[in-house]
Amino acid sequence: MTTDQFVWVLARVCGLASYASLAIALLTGIALLLDHTARVTPIDVIVPFLAPYGTLAIGLGTLSLDILVLVTVTAWMKRRMKLPAWQWLHRLAYVAFALMFAHALLGGTDFSDPLVSAITWGTAAGLITLAVFRLRTRPAGAK
Repeated sequence: MTTDQFVWVLARVCGLASYASLAIALLTGIALLLDHTARVTPIDVIVPFLAPYGTLAIGLGTLSLDILVLVTVTAWMKRRMKLPAWQWLHRLAYVAFALMFAHALLGGTDFSDPLVSAITWGTAAGLITLAVFRLRTRPAGAK
C-alpha cells in the first residue's frame, strides 16, 4: 500500500467514524426536545433563534443542523450535481462545524472539564491547521 492509498483509506475511515459520532451527537442534541427544562420545541430544531431559553446558543446549533442536513443531502446527490456546486455546498461543513463549536461553547456546561476543553479546542485547532494547509497547497488554478 502506498502512502497516498494509506492516507485515502485513513481519511475514509476517519470520515465514516466522524459521521457516526456526529449522528450520535445530533440525536442526543435533538433529544433536548424530550427535556422539559430546556423548553425546546420541534420548530426550534428547524428554525433558528426562536427558543425562549438560550436563544443564541440553540439558534447556532439549529443553523449548524440545517447546514449539516444540506451537506448530507448534497453528498447523496453528488453524482447528479455539477462538481463546483457540490464542492461549494460540501464545504459548508466547515461553517457547520464553526456554528456547532460556537453552540457548544455558548450553551455547553462541560467546558470546565479539562479533558472536554482539550478535545474541543484541539479539534478546532486541528481543523483550522488542516484547512489552512489545504488552501496553501492546492494546485494553481484550482478552485
